[in-house]
Amino acid sequence: MKSKFSLRHLLDNNQVVLILSVLAAITLWALYAFWLKPEITRTILVPVNTVPATEAVGSLGLQVAEVQANEVWVTITGNRLEVTAVEAKDIEVVLDVSPVTGPQKYTLKVNAKNVSDKAFFIQSCKPDTIDVQFSPTATTSLAVEMDFAGLSSPDGYKIETTSISPSQITISGPESEIARVARCAVIANFDVPLTTTQSLTQDILLLDKDGQVVNSMYITKSADTAAVIIPVKKIMTLPVSISFINVPPEFPLDDLYYTFSADEIEVAAPEEIISKYSEIPLGFIDFKTFDPAETYVFNLESVLPAALTNIGDVQTVQVSFNSDEFTSVELNVGTFQIINKPVDYNVSLATTQLRGVRIIGPADDIKDLAAGDVVVQVDISERQDLQPGRFQMPVKVFVPNKGLMWAYGNYTVDVVVRER
Repeated sequence: MKSKFSLRHLLDNNQVVLILSVLAAITLWALYAFWLKPEITRTILVPVNTVPATEAVGSLGLQVAEVQANEVWVTITGNRLEVTAVEAKDIEVVLDVSPVTGPQKYTLKVNAKNVSDKAFFIQSCKPDTIDVQFSPTATTSLAVEMDFAGLSSPDGYKIETTSISPSQITISGPESEIARVARCAVIANFDVPLTTTQSLTQDILLLDKDGQVVNSMYITKSADTAAVIIPVKKIMTLPVSISFINVPPEFPLDDLYYTFSADEIEVAAPEEIISKYSEIPLGFIDFKTFDPAETYVFNLESVLPAALTNIGDVQTVQVSFNSDEFTSVELNVGTFQIINKPVDYNVSLATTQLRGVRIIGPADDIKDLAAGDVVVQVDISERQDLQPGRFQMPVKVFVPNKGLMWAYGNYTVDVVVRER
């Protein structure tokens, strides 16, 4: 047999009665709130916006220096759904600066307005007046200092001049507030010695004469942060070296003795750069103009790679040779050698003798040197766009199989080219 539904039995169930009671209460509250009393009143704490006041008195050379209260209670009214959704940002509270004529304290009326698209009305502000101090506007420039604690580098490294940008800022605000500022600085603490360059972005802080931070909502800065670069370089001592060009064929360069006025140079550079260098090349000595009686001077400022910084006291390096060991002789040379002749031309020399060729070498060996020991070599491949005719060409002059001997100077011969 099926049981019959009974309202009486249902109401005897305490849980059902509880649920029905809650639903009834919610229904009655909704009926009261949205039908019988749809409008409500609410009070919100809203900050006072002093920017419009400062802008309004700017033409008088004044600025807000102190405000008695930075927030006021604003009472609003309106539809319950709208009013409950209102936030402080939906209301702007400003000051009526119409009484202001000079630098002093004024009691100013507070005005509030709805700056949102929500439908509500402003009833009142509490307090409805605020004491405001106005001060003459002052502007000053300050160098941005660097207050770094623990800044150091380990042995073998060097911290170079730190750069900061901007290096100077301008601050503006009430004269009384600006007077509190003694200097400005970026502050950083370093726990370990630095081995690499550091790039930082730090807040620029305003400090009083005791080094305490000046926090003022009325002071504006031309920049709030500064970019700081702390260059850190590794120090190394590198040997110097010299190279030679136009070295005669089979010349025993290793037997040529020379000395440096400074064998090593102390330099610095970022670690990833300086690790690529094993020596400092000073430059070249050209054998065509090489005279061992001369001292060759190399200016480090000119020859040092741009990535390296000279941190020592050596500015120039002199390269000297044992000039007492060498002497020279002038010969008229008639032994010629033409190389790299073209297959489609006949090449000959109009020059039959190269006169006054200066040969330098050890004094003990050069006294026995004959003109036939010297070779004049003409390399036709060095002539671009070879055409029939007569022209001059540079030559190489060398003394084969004679050890430390070479020709000093530049020489040319007349070459004749004819078609076959």
